Amino acid sequence: MSNYHFEDNSKDFGATVRLDSLKEKVREQAGEEGTREFPPVKPMRKQSQAKNLPKEPEPMEETGEDGVLNRNFFKAVLFAGLIVFVCIFVAAMVYMNRSIDSSAQPSSSSSGNTPTLSEALEETTEGLAILLPVQADKSLSLYDIAKGEPIQLDVDLETKFLDETGHALSFSDFQAGDVVVYTLKGESQVLSSLALSAQVWKKENVVGATVDFNNKTLTLDGTTYQYEEDTYFLYQGKTVSPGDISATDTLTIFGQNNSILSLRVEQSHGYVYFKNRKMVENLQVLVDEEEAQLDLETGLMELGCGRHLLNISGDNIEEYMVYVNVDDKDRTTIDLAEATSKVEKGIVRLTIEPAGALVYVDGVEQPAGETELEVAAGSHKVEVFMEGYERWSKTVTVGKDPVELQVTMKKIAQEVPYVPKNAPKQEPTTGNCTVYTDPGWAKVYINGEYVGVSPVMTRLPYGSYEITAEMDGESNTETVEVKGPDTRVTINLEE
Repeated sequence: MSNYHFEDNSKDFGATVRLDSLKEKVREQAGEEGTREFPPVKPMRKQSQAKNLPKEPEPMEETGEDGVLNRNFFKAVLFAGLIVFVCIFVAAMVYMNRSIDSSAQPSSSSSGNTPTLSEALEETTEGLAILLPVQADKSLSLYDIAKGEPIQLDVDLETKFLDETGHALSFSDFQAGDVVVYTLKGESQVLSSLALSAQVWKKENVVGATVDFNNKTLTLDGTTYQYEEDTYFLYQGKTVSPGDISATDTLTIFGQNNSILSLRVEQSHGYVYFKNRKMVENLQVLVDEEEAQLDLETGLMELGCGRHLLNISGDNIEEYMVYVNVDDKDRTTIDLAEATSKVEKGIVRLTIEPAGALVYVDGVEQPAGETELEVAAGSHKVEVFMEGYERWSKTVTVGKDPVELQVTMKKIAQEVPYVPKNAPKQEPTTGNCTVYTDPGWAKVYINGEYVGVSPVMTRLPYGSYEITAEMDGESNTETVEVKGPDTRVTINLEE
């Protein structure tokens, strides 16, 4: 508090008395009455103000002990007030700066960058783990690879899900069996982030892996990998035995170096059972046009789930194809007793002079120009016909060895009647009538009398004839006039 001069404020406080004059008068009175001393007079402060009394004036200069104390007290109060003012000013400036920065930042709902207490915590825990299929509300189950034990961690709205390169994912992009890196918020059990691990190798959707259950190994594309007791084998959210893995399964494998950390079955397998397989000699099965392994002891074949085309063949059955739909762990049965027995076949080779003749086997016309015929084993009648030549026929027995036939056609001889030199010239009264049918090998009747199988030639007296051809219940009749040495007719049996 500064020295206050009452004379400068006489209007406010009225007439005042200097404190030193008052002391002098007290001393004079005390001298008159004796040597009695009075204690120093202290100025009135709050009490005088409460009673609306004028304050006691403070001396301009104090050389005594009271004056020194008042000055020191005033300095201390002034210094403390200055410190308080500076602190308040600094705090106000910091608050204003934070308010400006906060107003410049986007809200947490739009960017997620607003500082929060959880983000201020130092991320001190990180681990490599396998994501397990068992999940609870607002928490995840992991198997910590380093600790060798499962852990349960909480998830909040600030938990980040990332891929191997740090790009954001949703939790639905993760699958049980994924190898992940997790970080915690400080010393809590709350996930700060969960990311697909870039520290492991990954083989996606591979087929053809074989598992040796006794040695705990898996072989894929010629490389052998080891798995341990804590390796996770998963399918459809459940753990499975490594012995259940088939070479037909589609797999995704995670590992480090030569060790498998986890394996997920993307597509499992089913079975096809071949019943009565012992009835088929040298049974062979192709799956989707590729060779497949069939266990002849059990009759089972493992196939990946889905639709497959099977080609089934054997020495004593006709090859045939069948489609099967294979379901997970289901069994489809194929009864080989229903296969068609294979007919033994042989070969007949023909050499015909001249070329261009028609060949019939058991009355069935063979393709034109075909000289090597495949027929069933057994006895067959082979006939060769060419217009203007005599019909050739032979019955042969066909077996495993080819039958070779050499055919030389003979022309039909023309009959020339003997006429003496001086005999009178006579006009001919008969002629040859050759009957053809389409198709061939039909029965031929002339005026109701059977004359043979077409093509057939007979000599007839000149005149008109009813010629009928019959085959397989079909017949046709034509009227033919024989009036020359050579008459030919073709009767069509097809409409």
